[in-house]
Amino acid sequence: MASRRYLPNNSHAFWLQLQKLIAQSEASNVAFTYPASGTLKHAGLSGFQLTAGTSGCTIAEVEGPDNAGDFAGLALTAGQELVFGQSITMLRLSAGEGIVYNSAERPAQWFVSSHSGNDNNDGFTASSQFATIAKLNEYFIAAGDQITLDDDSFWRAMLVLPVSASVVRSNTGTNRPQLDASDIATNASFSLSSGQTNTYEIPWVADPSTATITYDGAFDKVSVFENGTLLKYRNTISEVEVLPGSYTNSGAASDQNNITYVHPLGSTNPISDGKTYEITKRAHALVLGDGATADGLYCSKAVEENGPILAFENATIRNCVGEYGTRHIIYAHSGLVENCTLRYPDVEFIRETSAGHTMVVFYKANAAGLEGIVRNTSFDGNLPGETTFPDANISAAYAHATSFTENIHALITFDNCIVRKCRSAFDGFVERLIIRNCDIQTVLVHTVKSKISELLGTTIIYPSTAAGASFQIGSEHNNVDFTMRGSVLYTQVSAGARGINVDVAGFSNTADIQYSVIGKNDPDGGQALYLKTATATLDLTLNNCILHNYRESIRYDTGLLTGYAGNNNLYFRGSGTERWNVDSSTVEFTAWKALHPGDDVNSVIGVDAGFTDPTNGDFTTTAPEVDTLQAGVEYYVAS
Repeated sequence: MASRRYLPNNSHAFWLQLQKLIAQSEASNVAFTYPASGTLKHAGLSGFQLTAGTSGCTIAEVEGPDNAGDFAGLALTAGQELVFGQSITMLRLSAGEGIVYNSAERPAQWFVSSHSGNDNNDGFTASSQFATIAKLNEYFIAAGDQITLDDDSFWRAMLVLPVSASVVRSNTGTNRPQLDASDIATNASFSLSSGQTNTYEIPWVADPSTATITYDGAFDKVSVFENGTLLKYRNTISEVEVLPGSYTNSGAASDQNNITYVHPLGSTNPISDGKTYEITKRAHALVLGDGATADGLYCSKAVEENGPILAFENATIRNCVGEYGTRHIIYAHSGLVENCTLRYPDVEFIRETSAGHTMVVFYKANAAGLEGIVRNTSFDGNLPGETTFPDANISAAYAHATSFTENIHALITFDNCIVRKCRSAFDGFVERLIIRNCDIQTVLVHTVKSKISELLGTTIIYPSTAAGASFQIGSEHNNVDFTMRGSVLYTQVSAGARGINVDVAGFSNTADIQYSVIGKNDPDGGQALYLKTATATLDLTLNNCILHNYRESIRYDTGLLTGYAGNNNLYFRGSGTERWNVDSSTVEFTAWKALHPGDDVNSVIGVDAGFTDPTNGDFTTTAPEVDTLQAGVEYYVAS
């Protein structure tokens, strides 16, 4: 039978040292080991054993056994073991720490409902649910335990799961159960700031740091919501004074002397205006240990920069809504994000502090061999009601490493995702990146810093990209392999933009592009493919593609393009004769084919493909030449 070791959930000591959770083999069983100190509570489990830590420990109190009083004051030396043969419900240490495990325990199920529960219940069944997360937190949640949160419930709380535990919605109501990291400020606690007319202040301190959850300073902050609307962050009190609906803080989120300054919407008096002011209080709404699962939750707000949802290695986040993060919505070591809605980054804070915001970030100091998957997930990079692209540095997702010298993730996959109102979609350092069947609208360059990149069945539309490359490959490493199949890169921009910029640092590289569209809506200017750098070589395959409205179809230096295979392409400049650029000299189609004998023999120039509605993503063509060539995304068949 599996033996387990548990971390006690005691107020602040409870905030899991998740990075220390280890799974280790004991004979044929798996044991989950947790450092333990403070108070341990559970309902009626038997067979407990306490092993003292390296400095020993002292028992203050035990509840449950007939001889419970005999244990009070008992001191254990380092490594000494104490076995409880009877059921215990509480163990409290007055000094030191130890490891507690139970060899006969089954995975527990816990039930919590804010509207139907009662904290006098045992929390073990749907008919005897707890009412609060605080009550649940009095008990330790073991590896393998499942927590069911009742639909239509709401808590201002942070829920922390250990390794392999899970939290799910009940699916008995209408709305997802919601975890909110803010508290409601007492209106009477505001006071008019000295020397100000419109700015009011309130002392506000986030929950303290713990061994696992720490505040980094600059990008950890409390945020202010007025009647549900996120107010605009400003750097100084003087800026807040002149801007209704803004706020700032005197110090870092964890500063015990922090003062939050608020200028309400309409320049009202928060002491008497009857409005509800929510201020973020907790580091996160949800924390998942290694291998833990969250399914069907609504997680909102955060103080710590990593956002409402913090997930450790190989966690699963499914069917969740995440919103209102400072720099991230989900921060994960690795694992799966599936069927989620991620939205509403703090645009004003990002702009004012020149920070970057990534709605999903995968990062671990040693990520070698780890994978991250984002599937069937939508990203909304602006605030509620905003229909434009924000003028702040907001990305949908990022593999967070500073260079390829780090132990980067082995694979990041984005599958069937929708990205809207973000400045960019996917970026970062990773061994292999797959973007498949995604629908993306962003306004900035994508720089793909992966050794192997695959863009499959994906449409990327840049509504207003500045001149420069729309999709940049490489720039940080050697030996790039890029594959593009059945995909569209389309820029709604004036002359000058590039479609794909291959910028590699050295050695041998490949780019294999087939059944795809690289285009823009404004004729002339720029290059569809710009093969940049003389310190590397590239083998290029270009088949059954449409290169649309570029002055130059391909630009490269002779020493760079060491291999070319292309045919059945449709080249259309839109204004003037189609051209290629070789060694900074332009050539026309006949000369291009002479440079590459046997290639592009069936390709066609000077024909507009006749896209139905490229602005809105419809790249169905009307030109009969396209059907003859079988070019573009219409003829792509996924393998």
